[in-house]
Amino acid sequence: MDKISVQLLEGVSETLLFTLYMRYRESIRPDGKVSDKRYFDLVKSIDFDFSTFDEIPEDMQLSLACRSVIFDNLTRNFIKIHPEGIVVSLGSGLDFRHERLDNGKIVWIDVDVPEVTALRIAFFPETSRHYSISSSILDFSWMNKIPKGLPVFFIAEGLLVYFTPNEVKSILSSISRIFKGSEMILDAYNHWYINAAKGSSPSPFLNKMYGMWKWGMDDWHEIEAFEPGIHFLEEYYQYHGFGDRMPEGLKAALSGEDAYSEREQEVIRTMSRIGHIRLGG
Repeated sequence: MDKISVQLLEGVSETLLFTLYMRYRESIRPDGKVSDKRYFDLVKSIDFDFSTFDEIPEDMQLSLACRSVIFDNLTRNFIKIHPEGIVVSLGSGLDFRHERLDNGKIVWIDVDVPEVTALRIAFFPETSRHYSISSSILDFSWMNKIPKGLPVFFIAEGLLVYFTPNEVKSILSSISRIFKGSEMILDAYNHWYINAAKGSSPSPFLNKMYGMWKWGMDDWHEIEAFEPGIHFLEEYYQYHGFGDRMPEGLKAALSGEDAYSEREQEVIRTMSRIGHIRLGG
């Protein structure tokens, strides 16, 4: 079987290959936080030199895997409460969360740019309950294609960091106005990490990726201030799932063992986190 070309991927869309490979690396560990043969199948089916990512340290794949587990759990909770609702995954890349969580009733819609949608369709056949909308997230006409009248749950994993602060505000405000009472889960880095990451890695790919980061957030009230209808519900941290694989430096910083001030510890603690928000009141 011929491998599938990804030559059309560039810029932000190319980062889906990195995310996929990090999850694949984690999935082949005996103690992996994610475990699914589908990661292997996808990597082996794509015409790309994934050895580009071999130098990336293990803590990166661990963080991405723990992030994925949190997103899975929160989405699963929504589906349990609203078994016939709608899940809208923004910037899905090659994530196959729909396969893991489908209950046979939920409508699942993936929104992504045309080159990614074409790639997704090659791997994930569409059905009346699971299909893609080919669109930039910033072309808000995609919102008109989401069925109305049902509970809606938005997923924005590894996405909003690539937009400017004004674009993030516009995206969340527009969703809040159109989808009253909807929910969203999203991840965010604080401003310190956004700035510290740039040019900091020996990996050319990571430096390229960090260079595309634009939006950071220090407090969830920043998001609530976008629109009166946006309300923060709860936050979650990837490192809570690290267990005995937590890097020693991070463990020391979080525990206060090293000479970090309380403010420095807080900055390190909130480098990366996941938020659950309600939109539209």
